[in-house]
This record gives sequence, C-alpha cells and structure tokens, in this order.
Amino acid sequence: LKTYEQWEKVGAVVLGSWSRLELCPKSDVDLLLTGEPKAVKEFVQKLNEEGIKLRYRIPEDQNDWTVGVEPFDILAILRGVAFDEATRKQLKVQQNKIHERGDSFSESLMAAMQTEREDRNNRYDSISSYLEPNIKYGPGGLRDLMQAFIMVELFPEKYLDAEQTLEALEKYKWFFIALRHKMHLSGLGDVFIA
Repeated sequence: LKTYEQWEKVGAVVLGSWSRLELCPKSDVDLLLTGEPKAVKEFVQKLNEEGIKLRYRIPEDQNDWTVGVEPFDILAILRGVAFDEATRKQLKVQQNKIHERGDSFSESLMAAMQTEREDRNNRYDSISSYLEPNIKYGPGGLRDLMQAFIMVELFPEKYLDAEQTLEALEKYKWFFIALRHKMHLSGLGDVFIA
C-alpha cells in the first residue's frame, strides 16, 4: 500500500484482524481512511482499477469517528493501528473519547454484542452447522472469543482473576487462528468441511 503515491495523505488506520495481528490468508483488509478526501478517493480508485479488494470506510464526522458506526466498528477503533504520527495522534484522541463515555456506554456495547451473538447463534443453529462448523462465526468460534476478550477488558472488576482469564482466552484464540490459517492455506474458507 505504501507504493501508492496517495498513501501518505489518506490517514490510514488498520482495523479488524490486521490490527489485532490475526490476519489470515483469506482475511479482509479493513482500513479507516481519515485523510484528505481527494487523496482518499484517488487511492481507493487506483486500488479498484488494479483489482485490489479493500474494505474501508471514511468517518462521517472527523471530530467523532464513531458517528454512524456499529458497536463492533467502535470496538475496532479501540484496537486500531495508525501508520503515521499525525494519524496516531488523531486515533489516540478518538480512543480517549470512547473510553471517557463510561460504564453506560460499555453496557450498551455489551447489550449490542449479546444481540449480535444471539442473532449469529440462531443463524448457525442447524445440524449442518454442527457437522461442519464455521470457525469464525459459529458458536464458540473466533467471534465469541473476541467478545470474551472485550468483556474482560470492559469489565475487569467482574472477573476474579482477569489476567488468568485473558491468558486462557489467548491460548484458545491462537489455536483457532492456527486452524484458520491451515484451512485457508488448504483452499478452504472458514467452514470445516467433512
């Protein structure tokens, strides 16, 4: 991405699996582009012309990157990684604003996660999903592990030993990530086939 002349002006913030160092061969590349609108447009257009698939979004409000954003995307900002110093400073300001929202905001994120998990579990509640589970979205998969990490981080006081809990989650996460890598390198997606 750094080879594109507009790169220095797009104010890129890496989100998702890339920012968490969990990128797998078939993972999406998720970016928040916070820079000059003209440069962002040229950058995205150039990538599209070259057939490079990129998931990106542009903040609706430069002063509040959470405007019009789903809870998972707000959480993604907390784990975002910026490429240049100016964008790193902007990102830190946005992360501080999210943290300053307090417990009621954390509780609303928790409620949104619970709704998402219930919807997802209903979608994958079938005999075929149990026989051929989805390692990312299926019950007990990577998405559930990610939510568990978030719960411990948002409410550490609720856990007798938050550090030990995070260590255990980390162990299982990397086991699942290794499996996902193997599946992707074997030509599969996120579903265990046969």
